[in-house]
Amino acid sequence: MTAVATTPARAIASDLLERTGHGLLTGDFDRFHPCFTIPTLLESYDGQVEVTSVEQCRAIFEDMRRYFKAKSVSDLVRQVVSAEYVADDRIHSTHEARMIAGSQLVQAPYPVLSTIDRTPDGWKISRSLYAIADAPDHVRILTPNTPPEGATQ
Repeated sequence: MTAVATTPARAIASDLLERTGHGLLTGDFDRFHPCFTIPTLLESYDGQVEVTSVEQCRAIFEDMRRYFKAKSVSDLVRQVVSAEYVADDRIHSTHEARMIAGSQLVQAPYPVLSTIDRTPDGWKISRSLYAIADAPDHVRILTPNTPPEGATQ
């Protein structure tokens, strides 16, 4: 699911990608949600949402699982492009994500920029910016306050 880790920051980012991806693909919310701080910030070009509870995280998780099912997603291929410490307790990471259905690409690959913070419970994602340009339904799941395509604000 992820690239081979070669630095401590890259290893941390890769581990979080592996755990969140496995959770999403298998429906294992208990493996997925501990990878995120509460609150955590999810952003796209079109909006943002602050996830302030485990219940809100679960709702987004379940919506994403439904999206994957509708798109017949069978695998997530996510590779860390860069990961570096910006402070002793903070990493900035970028990864590229691909959603696969069988042997077909579901949508264009997209980058995700994440902030990963060291917490008393380990390293967790505290902010993610999804640069998804061509999948408005996907964006609305991640940032539910995003208006429907073609709507004026």
